[in-house]
Formats: sequence, C-alpha cells, structure tokens
Amino acid sequence: MNRRHDAPPKLWVDLHLHSTFSDGHLPVHLLADTVARAGVKLAALSDHDTLEGVPLFRRACRRLGVATLSAVEISTLHRGPWGEKEVHLLAYGLDEEDPIFRPLLAEIRAARERRFRGMATLLAEQGCPLPEAELEKRLAHGNAGRPHLAWLMIKAGYVTNLNTAFELWLGDGAPAWLPKEAPATVEVIQRVREQDGLSVIAHPGKTLPPEALPSLLEAGVDGLECLHPSHSRATARRLAQLAASHGRFQTAGSDYHGRPDRREPYLRPEMTLESLGGPLGERARAAHAAPAMTHGARSTTGAP
Repeated sequence: MNRRHDAPPKLWVDLHLHSTFSDGHLPVHLLADTVARAGVKLAALSDHDTLEGVPLFRRACRRLGVATLSAVEISTLHRGPWGEKEVHLLAYGLDEEDPIFRPLLAEIRAARERRFRGMATLLAEQGCPLPEAELEKRLAHGNAGRPHLAWLMIKAGYVTNLNTAFELWLGDGAPAWLPKEAPATVEVIQRVREQDGLSVIAHPGKTLPPEALPSLLEAGVDGLECLHPSHSRATARRLAQLAASHGRFQTAGSDYHGRPDRREPYLRPEMTLESLGGPLGERARAAHAAPAMTHGARSTTGAP
C-alpha cells in the first residue's frame, strides 16, 4: 500500500523590502509580520542608503521564525555612452556597524538632504510652499526624498496623487527637480566587495538601458535582481540569461513599500531559498539554518 507523502513547504525568500527608515510606509515590526504571514522564511530589509533599521528588523523577524540577511539599497550613478543613469545597488552581508562603510552611506544621505531642501525651496519659489515644520520632521526622521515631498504636496492640496506630483513638479527635468549627487556605481561595487559584501543591481529592467548592463557585470557586480514587480516574464528571462552568461546569480525582491495611495498588497516573489544561487544563496541558507546567528550574514557558516 502506497503512502502519500506531502511535499515539504517551500522556503520563500524576499530580498528587497522597505520600511519607514527610508521611503516605506510600515515600521519594521509590521513589515516583518507582513512577510511572515506570506510564508517568507528569509527576508532582507533594504532601505535606501541606510542600515539603521536592520537590527530592529532582524529581532522582529527572529521572533516570527524568519531568518534575515543585512541589506541596503545604495544610490549610485553610472556614466557611459548612454548618458548618466541612476543605479540602485543592493548590497548584502554588510556589517551595519562597519566604521569604513558607514561614512559612505552618511555622505549619500547628506547629499539627499541637500537635494530635498533645494527642491523644497524651488517649490516655494513657484507658489507651492510646504510647511517648514513638516519638512524638518521628515528630515529628522532621515532619508528624505522626492516621494516625501510628493506626499507633503498631496497633504497641502497642491496635487491629488504621487504621479501628478512627479509629472508636474518633481520628476526628472520638472520645474522643482534638481540633479542627484551620488557616488559612481563601479566605485561602490568595489567598496562593497572590500567589506565582504555582495552587490546586486536592483530592478535593472526598470531603470537601465540594456547596453549599460554588460559594463556593470564586467565591473564585478555579483548578481542581478531578475524577479521584480516591474519586470515582465520576458524581461526576467532575458536578465536571468544575461546573469548566467556572465557567471552571476539572480535574485528576487518584492520592493514592497506598503504605499496606502496604491492600496499596495504584499506580493511575495516566486523564488525559494533552494533556488537562490551563488555565494548569496550560500549565505542565505546558512542564515536560515542558524537564525540566531544572522548578524550581517557575513560568512557561509552563519557566523558574524
């Protein structure tokens, strides 16, 4: 008599998440609860240009049986024949207390603050002043950017939604836009490697022309985020083939922000721990095997 054996549950991963430490709308404990309820077993908080939320996220996830990797989404610029493009570089496995890497993130955040203040000034000069107290509150929270200006514009009644705010005022080349200051992508890839981290190009099919990717792969980026909500299946396949042809791994991330204006549901990426390849897969499986030792996920043994 044959016995029926149930298949073991899949160990889902999500390697791209945002909280209120940058432009997400959920505090880390609610974000941890959201991914845990969706069956995610390994998660990475990847807020923009800051690792500050990682320890809190780690503790919240640990209580829910979810392993973690440290991560940050770093704002960079890549220049070439295609012009200058903003590249979001996901860095995994960095120590959030690293005395060498923290100053780089601090300078990126300082440049972000200068831009935020400058764009707020341009809005005011063109008839859309925003309350100074609200601006300072956002700056005090850290990682202020264009989405926060857009939300303040909605609150003040100048626009009705984020898309309109960007189209009319804040988007590239719009009346209140200022160019971004950021380090070169290739430089940051090298800095991440020097700190025993792994670098991945975030949503490359969304923000980069195809001709820009080979130069980044040649510069030593470790992987590509192939599975992303902005990518079609055809784009995901193309990126996966490109990564494989260069001996790089592919990753998956929801890029979840929990935005209330979109009633954004959490959509878990379709990638499992077993299918995550390369050295990031090794670190992730080690972190899952020893969830109490996920600090930085800096080695394949799970030790810090």
